[in-house]
Amino acid sequence: MGRGFYPYETFRRHTWLDPLRKRQDFNAILENAEHRHLQARADFVNAGGEALLGAEG
Repeated sequence: MGRGFYPYETFRRHTWLDPLRKRQDFNAILENAEHRHLQARADFVNAGGEALLGAEG
């Protein structure tokens, strides 16, 4: 994640990570990934990214 890849949905959904879900350190990583994912999305939208892709609502 330190290099700009925030696989929040992967961390949140994939069953192969289920054994880690009770760990506090994993949940901290998940929370960080969510925060960075949401910030990156907001930055993309604010920069006009949706218009660029033709995905405006």
